[in-house]
Amino acid sequence: IIWMWNAGPWMSAALDFGQWKMAATLFSNLTQQVLHRGAVGTLAEVSDAWPQSDGQVRLSGTVTQAWSLGEYLRVLYQDILGFRPLAGGGQQPDELTLQPRLLSHLKQVAFTGYAFGDSIVVDYEDSEEAFIINLRRSHSDAVVLTVDFVQGDLGYVIHGHWASRQIRIRFEKQMRQWTVPEKFTNQAIKTSPFQYASVQVPLCVVQPNLAVQSLSGPGHRLLKQSEVKKNAPAQDAQLIFNQVDSAGDDHGDNGQFTYPTNQQFQPGIADITSLQIWEHSENLTFRLTFSNLVDPGWHPEYGYQLTYVAIGLDSGPGGAVQIGKNGGTTFPHNFTANRTVYVSGGIQIHDEAGKILAEYMPLDEWGAIGDVSLKQVQFSLPRELFPTRLESVKWLAAVGLQDDHGGAGLGDFRVVEVLPSEWSGGGNSIPTIGNVYDWLAE
Repeated sequence: IIWMWNAGPWMSAALDFGQWKMAATLFSNLTQQVLHRGAVGTLAEVSDAWPQSDGQVRLSGTVTQAWSLGEYLRVLYQDILGFRPLAGGGQQPDELTLQPRLLSHLKQVAFTGYAFGDSIVVDYEDSEEAFIINLRRSHSDAVVLTVDFVQGDLGYVIHGHWASRQIRIRFEKQMRQWTVPEKFTNQAIKTSPFQYASVQVPLCVVQPNLAVQSLSGPGHRLLKQSEVKKNAPAQDAQLIFNQVDSAGDDHGDNGQFTYPTNQQFQPGIADITSLQIWEHSENLTFRLTFSNLVDPGWHPEYGYQLTYVAIGLDSGPGGAVQIGKNGGTTFPHNFTANRTVYVSGGIQIHDEAGKILAEYMPLDEWGAIGDVSLKQVQFSLPRELFPTRLESVKWLAAVGLQDDHGGAGLGDFRVVEVLPSEWSGGGNSIPTIGNVYDWLAE
């Protein structure tokens, strides 16, 4: 994945090194996301590193992220529009530098910048003949104004005192000179070669080698939506496990667990009330029912969030004793897991050594396995991922809260501390209890 906010420093560096076209391409892509994709008007937290078949990258993580949008706006104002105020102090006057680096398709831009307790309206007009800057503000206090305009490989800088409410500055491209009003006092004009930051090696676009392991997918099996998403068990499937559990017992082994204080963690989302498993020659179908399920809307492709389950299968000696994925405790009653199915924002099947055998990640709402209206999670898994005979096996479910660590995907059991906080549960005074709120077993 790629953190969106990293695009900001990269575009700043690209503009500093004279790579305006590359910066423009990335800025245009981000603008399309702001206007047309995801949560319109903002940017997501992360995205896939490689485009899908339609040429679009898949957005993930938090649907709207302040630092993603903040870096986009910083580049727009500081690097492209070039609005850079510097407040004075003591004997030092306020200073405003305008260093526009307009991208090729931006010919007329109007915006408002805020500085020195005032709003400054800036208009840029770019044509073949001239580059014109119109400035308007409410006050007329003296400000040191510097305009730094680049044409080709030369920089043209004009510097002076602005002590009026409006000013119009024009740079004649053919004559390469400034036209300014008389009220722009103490002028100083400088023309010099514009020096980009030095580049020791040529900057180029790298064509990735798609054979590298990081781009070829994991070493385990990736399950398709058609294998996992089933509306109901097959007609000739046999119900091999049907266990109910008391409602309202989601308080951990010590009976004191509480949910995080954030309002999304609604009562009952870690309270399992039943688990049913059907066996068919091609698959096993699982149906989990809870006292409550929630869907905050962060990842609609999951159908629900914040509930985390580990389903253990004990088919004989040699199984795992410890619950993985930050479960923080062992299976009870001498139970050892030859298979563990972790379920939340996706599914993973682990063997007794903790090796991932297969994984499923829904890509859109059609692949969702949760249904908050039914308070159920239902999915099917290929039969060959499990032991051959299931007549005398034992099943168990451990339920907690999901923590995807601010990203996306399966995640882990969310930690339970001594005291609850916005994103951590409370009531865990004994470390060996772990992070399991509720158990379901025969």
